[in-house]
Formats: sequence, C-alpha cells, structure tokens
Amino acid sequence: MPWTTRKKLLVGVPATLVGVALLVFVAGRAFCYHSLERATEAFRKRGFPTQIAEIVPTSVSESDNSAPLLAQATALLQALEPDSTDAQAIDALIEQDRTKQNLPVAEAALKFAHYDRQPIHELVLLAREAAQRPLNLPNRDYALGPALEMPELGTTRTLSQILATRVYLGLILENSVDEAWSDISVQFGLAELASQPPTLIDSLTGVACRRITFGSLQATIDAGQFVRAHDSLLKAMLQSDLRWHDHMVNMLHGERFVFLDWFTTEFMAHDDWVNEIAALAAGNDGRPRRRVPQLVGSLLRPLAAFDLSHAYRYHFEIVDAVASQPSHEVYPAIASAEQRVTSTRWPLTAISAPMLGKILKTHHAAWSEQRVWTIALASASLRASSGQWPQTITELCLPPELLLDPCSGNPIHFVATAEEIVIYADGLDRKDDGGTPWQSLAEASVERGDIVVALKLSR
Repeated sequence: MPWTTRKKLLVGVPATLVGVALLVFVAGRAFCYHSLERATEAFRKRGFPTQIAEIVPTSVSESDNSAPLLAQATALLQALEPDSTDAQAIDALIEQDRTKQNLPVAEAALKFAHYDRQPIHELVLLAREAAQRPLNLPNRDYALGPALEMPELGTTRTLSQILATRVYLGLILENSVDEAWSDISVQFGLAELASQPPTLIDSLTGVACRRITFGSLQATIDAGQFVRAHDSLLKAMLQSDLRWHDHMVNMLHGERFVFLDWFTTEFMAHDDWVNEIAALAAGNDGRPRRRVPQLVGSLLRPLAAFDLSHAYRYHFEIVDAVASQPSHEVYPAIASAEQRVTSTRWPLTAISAPMLGKILKTHHAAWSEQRVWTIALASASLRASSGQWPQTITELCLPPELLLDPCSGNPIHFVATAEEIVIYADGLDRKDDGGTPWQSLAEASVERGDIVVALKLSR
C-alpha cells in the first residue's frame, strides 16, 4: 500500500471516528434534554401547577398571620431554663398516677412541664392565638430546595407537646375539664397549621402533631372526662377530612418544586454542579475535598438531565393517580411505578422514588387514623350529650364517606361491647386483621395490622 494512501487512512479513520463520536454526543445530548423537556411539559399539559406560588397559602396581613406568633414562641423556647425542683414534683405525680390509674403519658412532652411556669403560660397563650390564624410564610425561600430552613415546624410540634403535658397533668391534678378540651382543640389547630405549607416535611410535621393530639384525646376519654366543648373539635376534624385529598396533591406538587425543579434550575445551569452536589451532601464538616473538573460536570450534565426525566415521569404517575383516583385505588399505581424504579441505576430517580411512595403510605395511614379518631370523638360527643355510648356507627350521623377507610375503601369497623368500643380501619395491608393494631405511623412501611382506637366504657 502506497505511503500516501496509508497516510490518508491513518489521518482519516481517527478523524472519522472522532466525528462520529462527536455526532453521537451531540445527538445524545439533544435527546437527553428533549426527554427532560417532555417530562416537565407533561405537568403543564395536565393542568398541574407550574410554580410554587400557585399552591402556597394565600397571603394574609401580618395581624392575621400566625407566623409572627410562631416566631415569638421560637424565641421563648430558646430562652427556657429547666426548674429541677418542679421536675421532681411533677415526675412523682406522674409515677403515682401511672401506678394508680395507668393513664398514658407522653414521655417526649414531659420535659416541657419542668420549665418555669410563666414562660410556659406565655407559650400556651401564643399557641392558642396562632391556632386560630392561617399560616403564611412570606420570607420562606422555596428556591433553597432541600436546604430550606423551617424553624416554625419544630415550634409547632414543641407547642403541641407542651399542650399535651398540660392535658396529662390536668387529668392527674383534676384541673378544669374544659381547659383540657381547649388544649386538645389547640393541639389539633397546630397540626392543621403545620400542614398548610405545601412540602413533605411540613406535612409530616402535621402528622406528628396529630399523633400527639390523639394521645391527649385518648387519655381524656379514658379518664371519663366529657364535655360539650369537644363539639368544636369534632367540627374541625370533619373540615380537615374534606381538605385532606387536596392537601396531599399539593404536597406532591410542592416536593416537585422543592426537589426536582430546584435541582434542574440550580445545578443544570452550570458546569460545576457535581462539586456543589457533593458539598451539599457532605455538609459543613470542614474536611478538604478533591474537586471534580468542570469538564466532567459538563459531560455528565446530559446524563443527569436524562436521569431527571425518569424522576419527573415517576412523579407525574404518582401525582396523576392521587389527583384523579379514589384514595384506596392509588396503591396499585404506586406499586406499579415503584416496581419499575426500584431496580433503576439512575441515582436521582432512585433517591426520589422510594421516599415518595413511603411518605404517601404514611399520609394515607394518617388519614385513616384521623377518621378512626373522628368516629371515636363523635362517640364521646354522643356520650356527653345523651349519657349513653353508641351501640352502632349509624347512631353518630356522620357523613357516609367519612365511614370508609382511605387505605382500603372498606367501611371502618365499629365493635361495641359492655366494656369497650373498638373502632378500627384495615390500614395499609387493606384487609381486616380483626382489630390487631399495628405498631405506629413510624412503621408505615410495615403493611400489616389495623389502625385501632379502643374506648373504655367502665367510667
């Protein structure tokens, strides 16, 4: 072969391969970005919100907003100092009562009863006023994504624990029954308050506050303390149930804005995104890190876009199912979507997929639990007004849809005996386990057992 021909081959073949590789890269890059664009466009075509401003609570004046009150409560909580003498006296009362009457005690809340009385009184007043107002957070920057600071969430939960302590101690010390029911109503108001902003962490805080409220409710009913004052609480729980579905849909949209949209906007716009993600994941531990060259970030960006397109499609499937189907029919859609992504090698999709499904299950279980407690409260309300416990669920005259378990779609069970009333929903396994209770909402991934409330009738 002549040298000139050989020379042309030596130069032409590599150049051709480089050209083909470049063409494949450009075409692949365009395909990845187009895939991401189509995945995000699906939300707009479906008529879903396209920005966080569409789902955040409506703006209110500062005088009508609970946010300044929560800020005051946060400052007060940070300044609290424990009173050891008071702590010993209260612990002795609780231990005595636990032995004598076996009232349930919220261990997590007890420490707040050990603090100086005056700040606690001020916190209770702030909680009562805040629970009557809507929550609007004009200074919350949702563009921060997962780094979003939410001090008001911890405050609502702490205030709920303080009120729970007041309820338990009031039962022990035989304080005003009206006061106890007022505190329980405020607790539920705080749970509703925490659930208003449209993010998963806000919603989960609302679920936690509800659980604390239901603990107070259980203790008060078991102690035989009935007044007509809890009719207002029953009304609030019925109204909350009507909002639950729309809240779940907004929560899913909020997670898209705070996580997926945030990632797309903040990190896909420049080549140093790999280092920024690594720094965010590692936190501020002060250790030096080897930086990835920006060229690597530029080359990986199309792959990240393709990964995000999978995450968006999964998210769309879930939110579309929740928005358009009855709650008990959402599970097959969630299971089908989860099955496809559990084995995925795309890291962003792998991060968002399991978390989204698990949190949805937690919220469905919390919804079932609230309906069970609404029926329990309606039973106590009938006992307060007529002096008699109901023998059947129809005596309560509740809306028919409230008597169905959101997890299974089956009727909520109501079993009345001479000693107790047992009310239970099928829960996450969607079958009747005979009233065998599951562990807690913390075990929402364990799909077995029923969501049970048992009311003692001996008092």
